[in-house]
Amino acid sequence: MRYLALAILLAAPFAAGQTAAQPAEFDAADFGKIVIAPRQSADGLTFEQAFGDYQNEPVTDYGANGPAVKMGRPIGRLDLLYDKGKTGFCTAFIVDSEHILTNHHCVPGMDGDITGKVSGISAAQLVLGYINPGRETGVDRYNVSTTIVETNRELDYTILKVFGDPSTKYGLLELTDDDPTDSEFFWIIGHPEGQSQHISREGCAAGTPALSTEGKLVHTCDTLGGNSGSPVIRIKDQRVIGLHNAGNSRTGFNQAIPMHAILKNSRILQAAANPLTIAPTPAPVPVAPPLDPQAVMCQAIWGEAKILGCIGYETYAAECGTHTFASLANRYIAKNCAVVGVPTPVNPPVVTPVNPPRPGNNAAVLTVNANGGGDYRDLAQAVAAAPANGRIDVFPGTYTTGISVSKPLDIVGVGDRSRIVLEVRNGTAINWTAQSGRIANLTVRQLGSGSAAVLFSGGAATLEDSDLTSRGLAIIEITAGATPFIRNNVIHDGNESGVFIYNNAAGRVEGNDIYGNRLAGLELKDG
Repeated sequence: MRYLALAILLAAPFAAGQTAAQPAEFDAADFGKIVIAPRQSADGLTFEQAFGDYQNEPVTDYGANGPAVKMGRPIGRLDLLYDKGKTGFCTAFIVDSEHILTNHHCVPGMDGDITGKVSGISAAQLVLGYINPGRETGVDRYNVSTTIVETNRELDYTILKVFGDPSTKYGLLELTDDDPTDSEFFWIIGHPEGQSQHISREGCAAGTPALSTEGKLVHTCDTLGGNSGSPVIRIKDQRVIGLHNAGNSRTGFNQAIPMHAILKNSRILQAAANPLTIAPTPAPVPVAPPLDPQAVMCQAIWGEAKILGCIGYETYAAECGTHTFASLANRYIAKNCAVVGVPTPVNPPVVTPVNPPRPGNNAAVLTVNANGGGDYRDLAQAVAAAPANGRIDVFPGTYTTGISVSKPLDIVGVGDRSRIVLEVRNGTAINWTAQSGRIANLTVRQLGSGSAAVLFSGGAATLEDSDLTSRGLAIIEITAGATPFIRNNVIHDGNESGVFIYNNAAGRVEGNDIYGNRLAGLELKDG
């Protein structure tokens, strides 16, 4: 038999006996991390209310593919970097293609701002897919605007804009304006104390009566700090009937804002709850022509080209000059793949030497394969041996020695870039001073402290189609008058800034996906 037990409450009351379910606060250095240790919490592990034995369990306890996991997909952890120098974690959930809903009290700067737009946060991100305790596998991050879209202090809700339309992958939650009924069963899914997704399920129900005299939805679902902004999901139709926000020591219950009250006030949520449905005109079903082996091959190369970038498009143009997308490939090559001052031929002839040149005889092209079969196993040795204006083709493998490039070279990964890894623990992974050249289709990881993944301190090289991160300094540093072209890369999860341009450097940064960095995505300083 479950019994009511009053536990430790959080924060200062906003009404007699009422305590906000505040965001869990941690050090600013934790912003951008996925796995957060509870012992780091500034306030310690504290209950809002617990009813008998605390039962707020990882969603995966009910099956990795169970209904709890499926229902929780649009629910994420909202990571907030506050202006005051702390990181806070709340819960938020997707309501349409570009908006998420959380509590007003999670975004603390608004109360003192007469415009209702200044948030008091310097950075925010929505973490989705974090369901396995202590593991980052399958987790996605989406940037969130720090400008408030819509808010109401009395109803304790705030709507923020999220970029990248996570609803296409994770879906959204449906809202209901129904009145809650006494003792009906709920689920509350969220991220207590910033941990992986948990569900309050056992004994989770509305009170009797369901609504307090102040119009709040009272419930017996176990929660912690960080559950702020969690949806109260009605089991019978899996719709959101309330927004969890507080515990109340006077009533001995946790509480939520009824969704019908929020919907009356919110233009955006009204549109989300009642979208216009227009039945599309069915398109005619085309009759597939007989399969052409050449066409099938070219279609496959085209799909790979979009992943590999320039080297993929160049291969497509060479092998499939009459295929459907040949003109697009040639235009992409002409626009994006020409080294400055060196024209790139369209549909260049493919020449396969019978006896490829070996190192030591001024070979223009060297191959590096960590597993053997190339000219070199070590990338740094190949860089040292390569002639100026030569090319190094890097095959899948892990290379652990940083490289210094002082002569014009093309260093290009061949194949799936996630398997072509330059991983350096001590020092900079790529130190570039050459006047020209190209780095393409690599995964570059700097795992130590005090160094960047890529440092440009001279020249005008191109860095493209690569995946880069750094646990040391900025991921890419551009300094001392260097003017590189940084394009079509993924620059993410750095310990400092994504791209740092300083000391009278310049360059061009275009078409990159920059996210999850602890400081700025792009930082400009000192000329």
